[in-house]
Amino acid sequence: MTVGTTAESLVALDEMGAETLAGKGDALLKLNSARALVRVQTVFISEDEVHLLVNALKTAWK
Repeated sequence: MTVGTTAESLVALDEMGAETLAGKGDALLKLNSARALVRVQTVFISEDEVHLLVNALKTAWK
């Protein structure tokens, strides 16, 4: 999910910061014990790749 404005970030996360994310795996993480969001880089999987993976798993588990 991406947001374009601080207002959208506040709606999505109840905090500012999401509007500065670059996308493609750039994310904000907030642990229960943390007060602030931490910017992290995660693995990006496209929607097409998700469908391919799900179909492969369905086939393998039949």
